[in-house]
Amino acid sequence: MKKSILASVAKRAMTNEEIQKTMGFILEQQAQFAVNIQRLQEERLRDHPRLTRLEESFQLLVQLAQNTDTRLDRLESTTTTLESAATVLESNMATLAAAQTHTDERFSALTLCGQILGKRNEVLNRCSSA
Repeated sequence: MKKSILASVAKRAMTNEEIQKTMGFILEQQAQFAVNIQRLQEERLRDHPRLTRLEESFQLLVQLAQNTDTRLDRLESTTTTLESAATVLESNMATLAAAQTHTDERFSALTLCGQILGKRNEVLNRCSSA
């Protein structure tokens, strides 16, 4: 079946008018392609500065992201150090509070001893005066 269609197409000769129409169509297509290519080249030239700025902006954004990552890493390290220092400080404050309680107890006992000695001295002074 395919052979018979191809054979009939090959046997049929194109008229001069058909050849002219076909050539006109091909020339129109070539002209349109040339116009399209010219338009695309002009657009590329027009867009080149914008693309250059976009590329520079992108590179700047990458640098900013890298700087931010570096700063966040340093901040994380500093935070870890501060957390450790806060833990040590809490422990030291608990130790200090315990020592202060012990000191208060000893001071109260010393004050009580001082009061007792003071009363004893009063009694002794009264006894020796009498």
